[in-house]
Amino acid sequence: MNGMPVIHIELKANSIDIHDAKNQIQRYLRHGIFSKGIFSLVQFFVAMNPNEMSYFAHPGSKPINPKFVFHWADEKNNIVSDWRKIAEDFLSIPMAHKMVGFFTVADRGDNILKVMRSYQYYAADGISHRYYEEEKKNEVYVDNYRKGGFVWHTTGSGKTMTSFKAAQLIASSGKVDKVVFLVDRIELGTQSHTAYNNMSLVDDSVDTVDSTAELIAKLKDKGTGSNGLIVTSIQKMSRIKEGGTISLPDLEKLQKKEIVFIIDECHRSVFGDMLQDIRNNFPKATYFGFTGTPITETNKKVGATTSDIFGDTIHIYTLAEAIRDKNVLGFQIDRVSTFQEQELRQQVAMRAADAKDEKDLIEDKKKKDVFDEVMALPMGESVNGEGKIIKGIESFIPDAQYKQEKHRNIVVKNILDDFPKLTHPFGTEKQFHAIFATSSIEDAIAYWDLFQKEIDKRRQGNPNYEALKITALFDPSIDNSDGDQDINHSKLDKTQWVDKIHAKYNEDFGLSLQRDSDFKRDIAERLSHKENYRGIDKDRSKQLDILIVVDQMLTGFDSQWVNALFLDKMLQYEGLIQAFSRTNRLLDDDKDFGRIRYYRKPFTMDNRVAEAVKLYTNGHSAGIFADKLEKNLFDLNEILKKIVNIFAAAGIEDFSKVPPAEEDKNKFIKEMSQLMSVIRLATVQGYRLEKQDYTFKDDGEARGVHIGLTKTLYEVLLLRLKEALAGTISDPITRPEESPLESIDGQLNINSLKIDLDYIESRFKVFLKAVQDKDPEDHQESLLNEIHGHYCLLSREQQAAADYLLAKIKSGEIVVQGNETLENLLEKYLKDQKEEQIDQFVEITGVDKKQLVDFINSSVTDGNLNAYGRFDSLKKTIDKEKVMKFMRECAVGVSVSPVIAQIRFSRLLEDFIRKGPVSIELVRLWARKLMERKQQ
Repeated sequence: MNGMPVIHIELKANSIDIHDAKNQIQRYLRHGIFSKGIFSLVQFFVAMNPNEMSYFAHPGSKPINPKFVFHWADEKNNIVSDWRKIAEDFLSIPMAHKMVGFFTVADRGDNILKVMRSYQYYAADGISHRYYEEEKKNEVYVDNYRKGGFVWHTTGSGKTMTSFKAAQLIASSGKVDKVVFLVDRIELGTQSHTAYNNMSLVDDSVDTVDSTAELIAKLKDKGTGSNGLIVTSIQKMSRIKEGGTISLPDLEKLQKKEIVFIIDECHRSVFGDMLQDIRNNFPKATYFGFTGTPITETNKKVGATTSDIFGDTIHIYTLAEAIRDKNVLGFQIDRVSTFQEQELRQQVAMRAADAKDEKDLIEDKKKKDVFDEVMALPMGESVNGEGKIIKGIESFIPDAQYKQEKHRNIVVKNILDDFPKLTHPFGTEKQFHAIFATSSIEDAIAYWDLFQKEIDKRRQGNPNYEALKITALFDPSIDNSDGDQDINHSKLDKTQWVDKIHAKYNEDFGLSLQRDSDFKRDIAERLSHKENYRGIDKDRSKQLDILIVVDQMLTGFDSQWVNALFLDKMLQYEGLIQAFSRTNRLLDDDKDFGRIRYYRKPFTMDNRVAEAVKLYTNGHSAGIFADKLEKNLFDLNEILKKIVNIFAAAGIEDFSKVPPAEEDKNKFIKEMSQLMSVIRLATVQGYRLEKQDYTFKDDGEARGVHIGLTKTLYEVLLLRLKEALAGTISDPITRPEESPLESIDGQLNINSLKIDLDYIESRFKVFLKAVQDKDPEDHQESLLNEIHGHYCLLSREQQAAADYLLAKIKSGEIVVQGNETLENLLEKYLKDQKEEQIDQFVEITGVDKKQLVDFINSSVTDGNLNAYGRFDSLKKTIDKEKVMKFMRECAVGVSVSPVIAQIRFSRLLEDFIRKGPVSIELVRLWARKLMERKQQ
């Protein structure tokens, strides 16, 4: 652009994966190519081969985040892969310049540059075009106001950034007086204003208001451009009307202004009087809406749809497409019946037939006919294609059925029993939070009380029981008790219960909060790990486990750390999708699905889930839900077969070492990544490593599934995986810039893995006695062979050390004293070996030993290698003369300049840290390979 490099395109041949192009860009970034000089002007990168392309914004000093690497798609969200189409639609001029100039955002909140996804571009650009088209026509007044249209982008797809960019494009044109972003809740207004200000170019260029009077003053102000943006609530805006908070002359002046309203979550609060008041008082304004769940003919409110209110859709991006693109997660759904199905069916049928007992049915044919008709009904209520309700057994179950202690106790115990496996991913240290939605405030109170009693009971039975921290949030001024007050909790009114709940929350977290608003703010920040609660994932004592709600927090509230929703409440259509979407925000690979579990009329809820998903995915629901346990176990066995075949093809039948071929090693890493993902999901569904046989039953037919993976084999495979991962960085020439298993690092908790070495230790004791007793040579050899036969339980490093120690013990060079174990001998030997390797490295380089050891003992990644300049600080401690001498000795037949030697040694030092201490011989080999590379 005008001679400035703004987009860097890394091209690869058809046979090369674009991951290699991204790795190469990462390598350039690490070496500072794009952080200084003219190339620091590059705004985003494109990695592509002839059949695939991805793009991402300049990550600055941070590593490339996979979450912000996107594919380009057309307006219907079909991914564009062919290079010709990419060149024509995305990299052509002026499109490429538009992406740089108008559709990148410097987010000061996250301190990163962001480039918009394709669907965000189509929506923001579409709103801008729609406005100017309608403004030119000057004849778009429908129902006495100007309909701009609405954007249907699923919840969690980045609507805030899209709406900001649309507002900015319109406001910066200078053709409008004000752009007003309307929200329907105060906390969303604060959240939106903060996000908008973070994305704006100038501090405080986006206005927010605390009162209607201040809003009127801002609207009267002549500020345009970026200062023409206002964030406020629909409630404040609706008060600006004749006879209200403004004089008629002032209102008439405002009515002459060119105002654009952008309304967030436009499926809510826009079908009542407030929006009607705004439209009546600002008839010249243009109205745009944003929603993830529009109101359609299927679920229309007061006879109107979102299209009726706002006009045609500008762009659509559905839940199914967001899950496909990995912008949000799918759902793992469990139905829990708290009543026995057949018994419930018979009771409903008997009541419908007005029959006292079976004798009554036999004697009265009419009653028997009614009974048979009801018994033949499906369990769940549903809606057919014409919108007609099809009754099921659950249609006849009164709400009182679900207020029984029997039902509530089952729910409470089920949640407490399964909370760990639903919210604590297998093989990780992470702990997520859950929301429990109830049908009324009375239910919320009753459940909170039952949880506390059940937890106290469990603690009495087990002093080590880890009590969950549970609270409730609701507005006690609202009466939604459906006229059926819970007898057990009528002694205290709702305000008193709120005080009791707040007191427990203060006690749990050592607080002294008093106001309801303070509690709500603290709960929201604690669940989302924001403000004072950043980093609490590492502090269990500060974590809230379950939040009980009625309606609050089920829409609009976003937290990457909420992964489960329990429901004792009926939801439908937009309310259902909005509530489910509290659980499916991306975090990392430890969070794979949003977990949903419902208890009230569960078969009806099954149907409602299917109906809502069909409506809000345009009928394309593939990939929305996690596979069932039987399918996951089948996949587990198939992946295990592939892993077994990899080792067998390499001639390694006992899994004692990693296949040596790089291709086989990479295949193993890939299959282990998939195996661990399947195990994690299956564990939530009831799978256990200790159990190998499972039975499934449908329509009376039982099927057995046998799992070939044992706990011991899994532990062995994890050890081989650790070695394979280490192997990817053992050679500084071939090591990729990003570990190919970066995506499963969070799942890999091998350091805490307890490997059972009892058998090896027992054989070791027998071997020691045979050596001390000077048993025949063949007997000693046979004992050694037995130990070797179980080497798969040792790491490759331990295997090599064990070979050395056992040979020395057998020859008498090492004498084992007392009850010394092989494990202790190995630990001492390897510790001494590493110390010696570090000393040798320090000797030839002069690097500071303490800093080097601290580095080796830390967990080094691309992102933290030079955190706070620590790697630069370490490099300053090296003895340049020693390093130059060492590198020249290794560079046989190659001329070495001091500059090249320093650059190559920096890479060598990094590998020594990442790999951990290695022999000086291997260091020399690394150095030789580095110096033999073309010096460029």
